[in-house]
Parts: sequence; C-alpha cells; structure tokens
Amino acid sequence: MKKSKIYTLKNGLKLIFCQDTSKHCTIANLFVKFGGINKKVILNDNEFNITDGTAHFLEHLLIEHSTYGNAILEFEKNRTKSNGFTNKDVTEFYIDSVYNFEEDLIKLINIVNKPNFKVEDIEETKPAIIKEIMMKKDNKYADLAKLDYECLFRNIKHANILGEVSDIENMNYEYIKKCYDIFYNIKNQILFISGNFDMKKIKELVEKTYEDIIKEDINYKVVKVDEPKEIVKKEGIIKKDVHTDFVRLTYKVDTSHLSNKEQVKLSFYLDYFLSYLFDNSSKIYSNLVKDKICDYSISYNYELVDKYTLVTIGTTTNNHDRFISEIEKAIISKELNKEKFELKKKKTIIDIILREDNLSSTIGPFIDNVISYNYFNIDTIEDVQEHNFVDYKNIINSLDFSNYCITKMIREKNNKY
Repeated sequence: MKKSKIYTLKNGLKLIFCQDTSKHCTIANLFVKFGGINKKVILNDNEFNITDGTAHFLEHLLIEHSTYGNAILEFEKNRTKSNGFTNKDVTEFYIDSVYNFEEDLIKLINIVNKPNFKVEDIEETKPAIIKEIMMKKDNKYADLAKLDYECLFRNIKHANILGEVSDIENMNYEYIKKCYDIFYNIKNQILFISGNFDMKKIKELVEKTYEDIIKEDINYKVVKVDEPKEIVKKEGIIKKDVHTDFVRLTYKVDTSHLSNKEQVKLSFYLDYFLSYLFDNSSKIYSNLVKDKICDYSISYNYELVDKYTLVTIGTTTNNHDRFISEIEKAIISKELNKEKFELKKKKTIIDIILREDNLSSTIGPFIDNVISYNYFNIDTIEDVQEHNFVDYKNIINSLDFSNYCITKMIREKNNKY
C-alpha cells in the first residue's frame, strides 16, 4: 500500500486511509463492532440479552430498507458493487466504486447511520433470513463448530450468526431498534477507505457527513467473561449423513501474554508451523495417505476467541485413533525446521509483493489486523523480514498445547453408504 493514515475523529469514529493512486477504484469498508459473539451487555446496571442472529438481521434491514430503498440496487445505478456481511466480531458494509465515489460514500455512511426501517419491514425481512438458516442446515460442519465450543468453553458460547428460526420469528421492532441504538453508535464504528482518492478532501467529506448524524450515545458495558484455560470435556460426537467420518482436534491456547503486535506475528508463525507439520508435502500427511488413514488433505486453521487462540486440525478418516495419535505427537514434539521456515518466509514476502496488484488483497490483511487483533498497522515486507528462526522457535515453544478437545462427525448406522 502506497500511503496509509489513521485518524480518530472528534465523534469517536476510527477513520483509516490506505491511498494508492495507481488504482482505478476506491473501496470503503464501514465496520460496526457488533457480531454473533455479542450475547449480552450491561445497560443501566441491568443485563440486556442479545438474541442470536440480531446483528445479521440488522445488516439485512439497513441494506434492504434504507432511506434510498434497497441499497444494493441503489449503488448499482453508479455501477458500484456493494453488500454487507456479519461474522462473530463485526458487521461490515462496503462499496467498491469506480465512478462517483464521493456520492457513494455519503450514501454508505447514511445507510448505516440513518436507519429507515419500519415495523412492517421487520416482518418482510424474516422469510429471507429463515430461508438462509434452513440452507445452512445442509452444512454439516456448522454443528461441529458448535460442538467444539461446548467442549472447550464454560463461559463463551458459539457465535450463532444467523440464529435459529425461532429467534427470527420472535424479532420485533422495539427490540431491533434498541439493539441498533446500543451498538451502532459512532464510537463503535471503523471506516476503511482504500484506493485512488484525495485524503484531505475525503476526510473533510467524512467529517461533514457525520456532522449531520444525530445519535444518542448510550452507555453500555460488554459483559467480560472469566474463561478458565481448562476445557469442559475431552471428546464430543455428533452423527450425520456422511460417507466418511470427520475427526478434528482443537487446541485452546492462552495467548494473552502476547501484545497486539505479537499476536499478529504469531498468526504468521502458526501458519509456518502448521503448514510444515500438516500440508500436503509434510511427512505426516504422506504417511497417513500411504497407510490409507486419510484420502483428503489435513485441514488446519486458527482464530482468536477472547484471550485464547484456537488451533484446529482435522481430516476425513475412519481410523480415528491413528489420526489422533499422529496429531497429538506432532503438536507435543513441536518439530521445527529452519529450512522450511526460510522458504515459507520468502513465500510470504512474495505474497505481500503480489497482493499490491489487487486492492482487496492489500487491504484485507490490514482489516484482519484491526478487527481480530486491534493492531492498527498493515503488514509490510520489512515486518516479515524481521521474522527469524530463533524468535519463531521461542514463541512456538512458549505456547501451551495441553488443553484440547477431540470432536467427531461420524456416520449414522442407518446411512445408506
């Protein structure tokens, strides 16, 4: 990214600029810190419970019933791509504009901050979301993720982003409006603007547009949980209509001792570590395929939940014991390879260079840093060049992988296969 700048405006809005005048488009991503993980807040010294699916429901309402009508169709008039997304942490509204960016940006800010939905719009929105929920039930892995949380956490619930059908059916205007007023305050928003634009002019435009927005600043507190490092139970099983069982191990690793910057660095180091152990060129994978323990790749990923980094490794296999044993041994041994580390580091640098060709690819990691790790810096080549094997070894060895659960999605006995 050619040039970046971060502001905190007088109204509390975080405004982040990533300017690249070589590009032909400009993207605005407006985030509201309200997602599926939000379950309750303290409001006027009382607990206010958040129904599963609320953040996602509000996303639909604001887009489909904006002051401009359906916002996606409105932006299409300027040939502007737009949409919204909700995950466990945030709700995002974005535009990808080539023409009339300033006009589009004003509309985006107003869509999020000047709600236009009415009582009847609540009922009109429900059927599409219920259909989305029913379609998600075809995703067999959704229940497995919920099972992981039940095994890992005592006080943190799985982020059911869509909610259940009954949750949506019971939504009403008063409740939805109250949630909007609580979470959509300006201090709870982050606006990323990236691409070809004039920083000074757009900053003034953003400030002026927000001056016309009058909102009550509702004081609330997010309920903090004290989640112990010990897991709830070692194993969980669900039965599904699958041809081959799916088995995975999820490690609950306390990474609260790391700074925000170190958490970002850990994300690189975990990628180096897990890819060396489990990708398709690894010894473990080759042995498991040779012995017909698994036919497909070993999947692995990691995410930050509260103060814990969850590291998940899984595959399709009917030989549960052998797969589990191989993963357990690999994680305990923490085998590290300097040559592979250097190769992975070089590839990461190449990826950073190549992503400059694509605006979305460039801004994506920056957004991840801010949303996931509260780290307001973009990853640079210089950052990766500072990665070294000794530091990598020390950080990986500092991680406690002793707390983990095993979850299985197994074939039902009456399965036709």
